[in-house]
Amino acid sequence: MKKENYDLILQFERHFNIYMKKIKFNYFSIVLFAATLVIQFLLGKNPEIARVFYKNGLFRLIRNAYDFVIGQWLPFPFIILAIILLIGGMLYHMSFKKKLLAKLSTGISWILFTLCAFYFLWGYNYSVAPVAKLIDLKIKEVDSTALYEELNELIRHINDFRVTYQNDSLPLNYSHNSIEKDVRKDLKLAFDQLGIVTAGKPRVRTLKPKGVLMRFKTAGIYIPHAFEGHIDGGLLEIEHPFTIAHEMSHAYGITGEGDCNFMAYIACASSDDPYFKYSAYLDYSLYLLRDVYRTNKEKHKAFQTLLHPGYKADIRAIIINGDKYPDIFPAVRDFMYDNYLKSQGIKDGIKNYSRIIQMVINYKRQYPEVLGSSPKK
Repeated sequence: MKKENYDLILQFERHFNIYMKKIKFNYFSIVLFAATLVIQFLLGKNPEIARVFYKNGLFRLIRNAYDFVIGQWLPFPFIILAIILLIGGMLYHMSFKKKLLAKLSTGISWILFTLCAFYFLWGYNYSVAPVAKLIDLKIKEVDSTALYEELNELIRHINDFRVTYQNDSLPLNYSHNSIEKDVRKDLKLAFDQLGIVTAGKPRVRTLKPKGVLMRFKTAGIYIPHAFEGHIDGGLLEIEHPFTIAHEMSHAYGITGEGDCNFMAYIACASSDDPYFKYSAYLDYSLYLLRDVYRTNKEKHKAFQTLLHPGYKADIRAIIINGDKYPDIFPAVRDFMYDNYLKSQGIKDGIKNYSRIIQMVINYKRQYPEVLGSSPKK
């Protein structure tokens, strides 16, 4: 290493330590964390202020800054740098503390700082009204009749696609070279049509090794500190469009899981790409079939007989592929994520994913001309 470079490093370390001592980082992080919670409480009481000043203001600025300065050209997931910066910074700061208690105190301070960054970078979006209120969607109860009608219509779309594009009993043969870009285009169009303000060009990266998320019963995840969404590299390709659209919705500032499912469905089912449509149909069908099974098992059997053999092959392929990555402590994961969502104001917890059914059916009631066409070759 050149002497001048070594001197620069020493100078950086000296200034860094002086700065940390001046601001008394441990006390600063506690005050910052308390302020973060107060702001979260106040915004939670004022969803419109959260929408105007945070989602459409500060968050929009952050989203644009990252996407156009770093996100579009970075050749690898930013999560790698985020982990290095957060853990590296914490360990570096702790190394200057001699006593164990001081090291622990510094470590806790960094954890608090990381939690504050979560809210500053994305988490205050939880205070914004859900999508249904943002678009003035009137949510009415969905009875069994409406549920059966919706599933009947969806089965027609599924069967039309399978007859048109691969009329056999084999899993779908599918690949797409510019899927992230095309999903972003369709999702942005969906947000624009619904009148929801968006910003930037968020990325959704594919994580490896395969199964790193699926072993935790998760197909994708959005990490605010990394500014990017992520999907598991082990997913089948036909699962990618809907999953990418879901995680990209989070990146645009949508927090509710059901809301992201809804946006992903609207974007993919409205797409000009028939395979994007089918990806949405696949995911949505599982929610509908699950609800029908819970209410009427005989009706569920009847619907099964109507489904194209190719669709059944796709579902079997998804199940077999998922079995390659068995869950690690699924009950613990569900318990923790359920309570996390509830702590952020999503009262139904992980059941919120299924809210897609209510939202799609009521959306069609208000806008019957939307999402009505079958795929054409």
